[in-house]
Amino acid sequence: HIQNLEEKYRAKYVIKHEMYEDIILVLRDGWGDPQFKYWVQKHFTLVKNGDLHVVYNKGKVSCPVVTYEELYTKLYECHNRVGHPGRDKTWKEVLNL
Repeated sequence: HIQNLEEKYRAKYVIKHEMYEDIILVLRDGWGDPQFKYWVQKHFTLVKNGDLHVVYNKGKVSCPVVTYEELYTKLYECHNRVGHPGRDKTWKEVLNL
């Protein structure tokens, strides 16, 4: 699916760890160039949980952002948590992260 997207959208379709850290810098410290800051402030919010900063999306349902590097681990955890029943129940668990 990602390969079918227009090239300018591919880099932001999945958030890699380096970009995740840059998003935190924008939301916490106001760092970054104006275009990137605008995109970040439009699409994300920062939630502080103790000493940890977690990036959430600003969609209809606000969910924590999972980086590309963490994606398989999170899916695997959700699949195991619901008892291996299949795609639909696993996806429902993913949405409840």
